[in-house]
Amino acid sequence: PLFRSRFLREGKSNLSFGDHPKCSKSLAAANVVDGVILNAFDLTSGICVMALALFEDPAAWPLPVTAYCLLEIFFLLSLLVHSIFYFRWKGSKMLKEPKLLIKHLLIVEMLIESLIVLIRQQPHLRFMRLFRPYFLITNRYAKGMKRVIREMIQSLPPVLDVMILLIVFITIFSVFGIRKIRRRALNRE
Repeated sequence: PLFRSRFLREGKSNLSFGDHPKCSKSLAAANVVDGVILNAFDLTSGICVMALALFEDPAAWPLPVTAYCLLEIFFLLSLLVHSIFYFRWKGSKMLKEPKLLIKHLLIVEMLIESLIVLIRQQPHLRFMRLFRPYFLITNRYAKGMKRVIREMIQSLPPVLDVMILLIVFITIFSVFGIRKIRRRALNRE
């Protein structure tokens, strides 16, 4: 019955049928990945990683560096739980999915940054904090957020076209203005 429901779900979503589990272990992992508990845990971990901004150094309630780094490492490692089950389901096919690859690279880089701060016991400027919302966006429950971000990215080329056109007009009119001012200055002399 579990295989049949998976076929019906994929047929309803127009997905390819190549992602079916091959054995009972991968079927169990696929059911866990599709389950509510693991996805809610992944969402909670993403929210906790975002909430760490409340406890960073220039915050309202700063934590000691050691406690903050240990919390960050714990929440980043908890984001990998979803990936472990996903790997048990799909195996090496998982490495071909760009979203998961980006997620894992971000987690590894953030873990390295946290370990460096933990070793130095001194916070420094960390640019990878900007990518924390990515963990929320890649969650199953953030479909609306994904849609909004996709629409914003798709609307960038027309906006850039208008910006380029605006820059061209500003350049043309500024050149005409400079020539006119120069002519007036030459006429006054």
